[in-house]
Amino acid sequence: MHSLFPPGGTESAVTHLPRCPLCHHACSRALRHLGQISGGEFQKVQITRAIVQEPQVLVLDEPSNNLDMTNQHNTMHLVEELVHSRGICTIMTMHDINLAIHYSDRFLFLSRGRVLAYGGLEVITEELIQQVYGYRV
Repeated sequence: MHSLFPPGGTESAVTHLPRCPLCHHACSRALRHLGQISGGEFQKVQITRAIVQEPQVLVLDEPSNNLDMTNQHNTMHLVEELVHSRGICTIMTMHDINLAIHYSDRFLFLSRGRVLAYGGLEVITEELIQQVYGYRV
């Protein structure tokens, strides 16, 4: 079985615990093995692993996946705080446009490998939503 953190990684996460609200939950799970945690718990641990490395750029792939609504917002709020307090640039993929609008200031819409729109809230139009998601609003 594989550990959730690399050797020494659990200690690093615990060291950063006071600075990362999400870490408390993740560190309590860090001593378990991968097969013993849920998808949501695994998602929190992965985000925590990225945060404790103190990156200048944080790249997140669907950071709200497998999380309930409360944990989605807690996680996104934490990412938002990191961006503002530490000056971290965050790039993330999201399919939940509502979360993206609430927590992001720039948007890049892709479809079939093509850039359809890039910019602030002004690029999000009914036509774009229909083009990207195939859903009429």
